[in-house]
Amino acid sequence: MVGSSGEAAIEFVDDKVIISGIQADTRDVEPDYIVTNNISDEMCRLPNLGNSNPGGYINLSEFGIAPSLSGFNEDGLTNYRDGWIIPFNAFFNGNYNHFSLYNNTELTNIPNTFVQIKGMGTVDLTGSPFFFPQHSPFPYNSFPYEMMAPLWRGWSSTGSGFQQDVLSVGLSSSEGISVAGTSSGWGIIEWDKAADYGDAVYDPETKTYTYTKRDNSFDFQVVFNANTRFGKGEHELYYAYNNIDFGSTGAQGSIGLQGFRGLRFNRGPLEQYRGVEVAYNNIKDVVKDDYIVCMDYVGPESSQFEVTAWAEVLPSASGQNLEITR
Repeated sequence: MVGSSGEAAIEFVDDKVIISGIQADTRDVEPDYIVTNNISDEMCRLPNLGNSNPGGYINLSEFGIAPSLSGFNEDGLTNYRDGWIIPFNAFFNGNYNHFSLYNNTELTNIPNTFVQIKGMGTVDLTGSPFFFPQHSPFPYNSFPYEMMAPLWRGWSSTGSGFQQDVLSVGLSSSEGISVAGTSSGWGIIEWDKAADYGDAVYDPETKTYTYTKRDNSFDFQVVFNANTRFGKGEHELYYAYNNIDFGSTGAQGSIGLQGFRGLRFNRGPLEQYRGVEVAYNNIKDVVKDDYIVCMDYVGPESSQFEVTAWAEVLPSASGQNLEITR
């Protein structure tokens, strides 16, 4: 009996399992993400977590998970600066405590133990504030040092001047930010009915702010895996979009990620920043209903593989040395 997986051959000879082949030399492969989308790559599909459209957008409301986070502070200002802190182990029922981009979990000296979710469409892994609610191209080579951005949309220069609208989201049973995870390592962060807000007005009596809500609306999500996987088509990170309506608003915004490899000190990574830019100030040309971006990590460790053997052990075998047969 002979089987194969890639360049490896699996043989059963005299009740022995023999695996042979050539392991690719990937020691010089630069850490990066292979980025594809579901328009050009039929293998770019979200994991099937039991949702009604397997491989497509994962609407958390189908699982009874309602929005729990707002994109605004108690005073009505958008929470672009600090956002909301969610520990990683809250996603995975305590099965995972850390997550890093670029497979850096075992290399860093400061492990990431939480996510910082902001209404303006970003997920920060290092707890850094934004000083201003503006978006930038990737990599932006500054703090937050590690960040996922499915739809980072804030202040930007336009052909007619400088616009100061900021993406955010309210909180109701059908609007807001929802979070979920699985014990197998999948984490999901979903924004429902996010929109641009501008023209803030301060009320000195209530000491609160109100904005003018623009006529656009976006549903989008980050789906990530706490494990770095090396099988073909095993993506670690997805961005997905649904119910996209730009209304009369522009194409400003940034989609991508930034991270690094190695150690970090209090002013950033000791080595270079690394980043992936999916779109910058052209998101009208990119983001559509049912659009999915898939990101698959590659690096010097990419050629590693696992061998898993399953065996049936009867209760009567306790305390004995046994031979393995097939």
